[in-house]
Amino acid sequence: MPSSSSSSPPKTSQDVMVLHRIIRFIANLAAHSFFTEVRVIGGENVPKDGPIIVTATHHNMMLDPVILSVGFPHERMLNYWSKAGLFKHPVAAWILYSSGNIPVDRKSNDRQKLFKGTFQALAKGNAVALFPEGTSYTEPRIMQVKDGAAWAALEYTKWKKDHPELADQPEVKIVPAAIVYTNKSKYRSAVVMEFGKPIPASEYVAQFLSEGEGAARAAVKRMSRKIESELIETTINSPDCRLYTLLILIRDSLAAIIGLPFFFLPLIVHIPAYIMGRIGAKLVEEEEETQAQNKVAFGLISLLFIYSSAFFFLWALFWYTPLGALLSAFLVYLFAAYHTQMIDGNYERAKRFVAAWRVLVGVWTPRRFDLSLGALSQFMTPKTPAPNPWIERPRGPAKSESGDTPLVRSSSLTDLQLQKEPPVKTRAGRRPPSRRLVRHVLRARVEAVNALASLFDQLEEAGSQKRIRSSPHLAQTFGETIVAQTVAEGAGEYGGNSEATEGYRAVKEVVAFLRQKGAKIPTLRHGRFQGNWAAALSSEGEEYTTSDEKEGATLGSI
Repeated sequence: MPSSSSSSPPKTSQDVMVLHRIIRFIANLAAHSFFTEVRVIGGENVPKDGPIIVTATHHNMMLDPVILSVGFPHERMLNYWSKAGLFKHPVAAWILYSSGNIPVDRKSNDRQKLFKGTFQALAKGNAVALFPEGTSYTEPRIMQVKDGAAWAALEYTKWKKDHPELADQPEVKIVPAAIVYTNKSKYRSAVVMEFGKPIPASEYVAQFLSEGEGAARAAVKRMSRKIESELIETTINSPDCRLYTLLILIRDSLAAIIGLPFFFLPLIVHIPAYIMGRIGAKLVEEEEETQAQNKVAFGLISLLFIYSSAFFFLWALFWYTPLGALLSAFLVYLFAAYHTQMIDGNYERAKRFVAAWRVLVGVWTPRRFDLSLGALSQFMTPKTPAPNPWIERPRGPAKSESGDTPLVRSSSLTDLQLQKEPPVKTRAGRRPPSRRLVRHVLRARVEAVNALASLFDQLEEAGSQKRIRSSPHLAQTFGETIVAQTVAEGAGEYGGNSEATEGYRAVKEVVAFLRQKGAKIPTLRHGRFQGNWAAALSSEGEEYTTSDEKEGATLGSI
């Protein structure tokens, strides 16, 4: 522990906390310039005076103390836990105390010494703020609540009994605080901070002070579970997150229904073109490269019929006059342009909307309805297209001038034998409902991102000397190596040697280029990737652990 001179807070700085007020003013300007709103809910649950311990959720190491201090009700000053070693120098101690920090000596096994700075702050009726989750992370739910806050509160009641001058002071209470960001990394997003009902320490003191073996620790555990339940109630957790998503989708569905009438007439008129396009694709179902051209051709023929019919219908309304012909043609053009604009503006949105509903239904569907891995295997192999009969294939073994390189097959007997029996036509297997595949897809995406992150980590750790193959053009553009080598593998039509040129680029240069272009490159340096997809899995009991332990001047647990 630091010396008594450094561990005892200077009275003027602790009462006035000048630096804390200045920092809070600057932080308030910064927070409201970045976020559109810092909304506070449940401010009436925070006592205006008296000793309190605020236990807040922790999703951002730097922003959380800022938001908590800026939006804390009644403008009460907050004291945050900091390493006791930082308070050894008198000047540093004054700065830390004045800016709202109190020492915690985590190396001490004596909890009365461990929480000495906390006791001094609570004895003055101040508020102590900490983050019981112990680390900041990005998860859709509360991952852990450590026992530091409960130990501090209950040890203070024990310490208070040895100080009769504090007999008339109100009991210490724990106030849960949930900080939720709509998108903590996005400019002009919003923050919601909700305070739960205070948890009085008096409900756990009797068990904590009893002489029974393990009674004190049991009381602490009970209090920690109470803190955790209050934090869960005041935050968006899976499956609460899924319910919130459902409300958003319902809102978007209503918005889509409202806009549907504006698209209904163009949709009805163009339905024949859509149907004919589907028919054209069905005719060449086994030839994927031909489907697009059939859709274009069949759709174009249908549109010519639709637009010509519309033109003559409108022209008839204008009594077949020359001016009526021009006006009819112009109206048909506007109608076609309007339809195209509606498609461009809503088609991608509609696909994302349908996909979101499928994911939501799949996540809500009980796990027992998921396809087993055995049943899933038939859908994991890409469909092999039928061989194109118009592609000429080698017909028999021939040899190059050297006598050992096969070039051309001498007989067509093999092809004739292969064509002797016509292929058996089998009915395409029915695709399973998407709700039975969603969790498999989400799991595959998480694993794919982790594999990609592992690859980029290995590439970046290889150093500046690591190179990867690239096209000669890119190698010349970025000043990397170009190697010309001779390939003797019958590359020509009749065999023989040929010369191939290969280019290389530095890995670090490629990664820097991708980041410059806005690519989000995943990494495993702080544990496995935790994306929104994992919410659908972890909420059903599957654990995705992470080792993203961050330690700063502000401590959240003991």
